[in-house]
Amino acid sequence: MNRLIGLWWLAKILYPAQFPEHIRAPTRDFYARFYHVTPSEAQIERVLAGRD
Repeated sequence: MNRLIGLWWLAKILYPAQFPEHIRAPTRDFYARFYHVTPSEAQIERVLAGRD
């Protein structure tokens, strides 16, 4: 399941000009929809930094 949001994350890393939007809101929505949790800003930061 993480692959879905991971593809967007990877696209932003490889092609930042083509994907200028922030990924925080979609990440929060993804975790709420598929895992039924609402991550904090610190948790989102850790996930997007690749530490979790």
